Amino acid sequence: MKTYKLSLIAMLIQTVKGCNLRCRYCYYDDKDIVTMEPGVFRKVLESHLTKLRQRVLHVVFHEGEPLLAGVEYYEQLFKIEREIERKYGVRITNGFVTNGTLINKTWVEFFRKHGCGVTVSIDGPEYLHNRARVFPSGKGSFSEVLRGLRLLKDAGIHTSVLCVLNKENVSAVEEIFSFALREGVTTLGFNPASPSKRASEHGLALSAEEYAEALLRLTKLWKRHRDKVSVNPLSQYLSHLKRGYATGLCRDTGYSGGYAVSVEGELYACHRLLGDKNFLLGSFAEDWFDRQRYEELKARGGILRATKCRACEFARFCNGGCMYNAYMSCGNAFARDCFCPAYRQIFRHLRSSYPERSSG
Repeated sequence: MKTYKLSLIAMLIQTVKGCNLRCRYCYYDDKDIVTMEPGVFRKVLESHLTKLRQRVLHVVFHEGEPLLAGVEYYEQLFKIEREIERKYGVRITNGFVTNGTLINKTWVEFFRKHGCGVTVSIDGPEYLHNRARVFPSGKGSFSEVLRGLRLLKDAGIHTSVLCVLNKENVSAVEEIFSFALREGVTTLGFNPASPSKRASEHGLALSAEEYAEALLRLTKLWKRHRDKVSVNPLSQYLSHLKRGYATGLCRDTGYSGGYAVSVEGELYACHRLLGDKNFLLGSFAEDWFDRQRYEELKARGGILRATKCRACEFARFCNGGCMYNAYMSCGNAFARDCFCPAYRQIFRHLRSSYPERSSG
């Protein structure tokens, strides 16, 4: 693999293919459990650091359910990380994105020992959460998730909460927000249920109008509690308005050039598109990289700003939005995000509500 340049905030690595839940809106659909070989993990890190020098590398274990691999597995991976830190003179930090059902005292001690941040998915109080986030048997997962969340909180581990807004809970965004405050959540994220195959089958995908309405109602609550909780994407969007342009998450950059790594050591342009060969960029395991495809996808935001988004006053804050949403809604990664109308409404509202923070 020749030297290349990637715009990377964090390296997302799929250490486990497969999940113990069957959330009814999830874009991820692997049922068999496959774990990344430690040798592949070592090769991924070494290949990355050889080609893209970084003083600090943040690795996020995401996709499938990473905790299915067990604590001993990650102790082995973290031992590899320490060896690579010494070899390359870098610092590697780690985070986990988990459904929370497997968190116990052993995991909590592991996270504390290694200074890991944790993001837990929970969709509000029990009667809302259990409508979509279920085990294969159909049983709701709320009690297991809440137990894990409270263990993390009691241990003082930095924990973020991610809520997926869908047809079953979008009308109760105020209740979800109040629930998060009661549980002491200080970083709360809201993502819309995208038009994935499973979300469409269960009728859970949101429309742009529903997403916009929910976030506009959320701004009223958040305005009274900004000293207690960061709420994304609202906090991120305010930062974009203050800065005058977007940076960071792919849904705000059109595709900034990052990548996710599959359990086989392959590179994909998006963690939600792992396994879709249309977005395959290369392989650390086999040492090849498709620069042409990478550059094509990286140009997406600029192309949309110059064409379909040219007349939009907020184009520089989202660059056409999420590539995955565009691809799933109309089969074209170079289309606009299906939630673009919502983004415009939210940016317009935030600019008028927080003029002191806006330069746009």
